[in-house]
Amino acid sequence: PTRDRGSAPDGAPLLSVTVSNYNYARYLPENLDSILAQTFRDFELIVIDNASTDGSIDLLHQYAARDTRVRLILHDRNQSAITSFRESCDVARGRYRVHLDADDWIVAIDAFERQVAMLEANPAMTFCYSPMVLRGPGDDDVFVHRFYDGDQVLGGAEAVQKVLSLSLGHSGLMLRLDAYHRAGGYPDGFQFYDDVMLAARLCELGGVGYIDSELYGARQHALNENKLVDADVIEREVLRMIDDIFAGPLGPLIPGGDATRRRLRRRALIHQPALHVFTDDRRIGWKLLLGSARRHPIETLVQPGAAAIVARTVLPNAAYQRLQRVLRRNSRTRTDPTVSGGSD
Repeated sequence: PTRDRGSAPDGAPLLSVTVSNYNYARYLPENLDSILAQTFRDFELIVIDNASTDGSIDLLHQYAARDTRVRLILHDRNQSAITSFRESCDVARGRYRVHLDADDWIVAIDAFERQVAMLEANPAMTFCYSPMVLRGPGDDDVFVHRFYDGDQVLGGAEAVQKVLSLSLGHSGLMLRLDAYHRAGGYPDGFQFYDDVMLAARLCELGGVGYIDSELYGARQHALNENKLVDADVIEREVLRMIDDIFAGPLGPLIPGGDATRRRLRRRALIHQPALHVFTDDRRIGWKLLLGSARRHPIETLVQPGAAAIVARTVLPNAAYQRLQRVLRRNSRTRTDPTVSGGSD
């Protein structure tokens, strides 16, 4: 891809890649190697370490010594994750920025090349993303989130529905930094879903791109902050966010109107339970499901997503996969396993 004249300071890279790390030394080599091996080379790699104590610092210095594209920001005290996210965008020099959590990695060697090309070809596009491979606690690939058949260029009112379904990963979302700043950056008042609210605000500013290939991977494990997401968080952050977006400028443009809003609320109530059940942490999944059901029994339980959780719990994996294939053929859609049967 070619760079537009004056789009970045002289000598600045086209792309800023940011990584946030706290005590993930065991995962950093796979993460950093997958970044530095990309076919697209015009990038800087900004790694922000949040006062790790597990040997991460020595490892990061080794990478910085080997590759001049690596920039290290080492905190001397632990700060919040959102502080690191904002800092990474503030110091980034590129036109585009893509983030990876330190325990995630890039699946495709040409991920940056394909995303940059899509953004360069579509100036009104605020960000682009792809399916995400989820890897379970046993380091096995669990499933892949898919959203559409084929590459897509979407209007904001259509794209925001997938954003609010909570299925987009923070890692691998490549955005325009000027749009990030126009959207106000990572919002205040969110402990877990600041990245989702940011993506929703970006949808209010322009179009969104989707590349229908498995470009990035994410881990689900005991150290993930997602373990702490409960019904209180969903109520405080996600349901309020859905209602706020529908009350904003995109609201009148979103197909389906209030029916879509209600569907997204139902989806939010079973998202975390389904995520845990489908990555074989069923005890936590059912605990979260019951927490949502106590607050919103009808919205939580009377939907295909809840039925999928029950089926995944009681059926052996092979039997569930056969059921999923039947449902996909009948609906002629491609969905992730947590929403088989059309809840998303």
